[in-house]
Amino acid sequence: GGGGGGEGAGRGGEPPPEDFQGFCQWVQDVSASVGSDHHPYMKCMYETDIKPCLTFTNGELSEQVIDAVQKNSLLMECLPVDCEQIRECALNGACTLPCTHKMKLVESDQWHYISQQARDRIAIVCDFYMFVSHIRNKIVKLDTNHLYWQVCRLRAVMCLSRLSLDLPGESSSSSITTSTTTSSQAAASR
Repeated sequence: GGGGGGEGAGRGGEPPPEDFQGFCQWVQDVSASVGSDHHPYMKCMYETDIKPCLTFTNGELSEQVIDAVQKNSLLMECLPVDCEQIRECALNGACTLPCTHKMKLVESDQWHYISQQARDRIAIVCDFYMFVSHIRNKIVKLDTNHLYWQVCRLRAVMCLSRLSLDLPGESSSSSITTSTTTSSQAAASR
């Protein structure tokens, strides 16, 4: 049966044993780095959630964005409303909506116009990396079960953002605005 209980978003509050075990091993492995896909759990996250979320029509730029996000060396800025125009999104090639943001790789001088959807996909991956770095650095003081469900929520948002959808009760811009600003400011202050 279905039903309630539990702290997580799972059907019965019980995490899938294999996934939860992998997460616990990653949490306990002090040598595992955040952006690295060397640990089996992070490799799985990269292959199933991160890479698909950051894979756009422009494959070359997508690879550069993935690398920049992992290195925290990507800047994103909102365009002023009066500058929003129908432009081709540098990542997905769409020209149907105004590009609302621009981005650049820290080591480049070139700004790329991007759509709100592309921005949201990048921002949620930044949120994911920030949260797991907080776990890794012991900044987040929650039990392993709560940490696991928070990671699962971020994974779900990554998946849904690829389809331009939000989790029920959330809007993509409200949940990812703060960390994107933080990531951008951190990269800019280097």
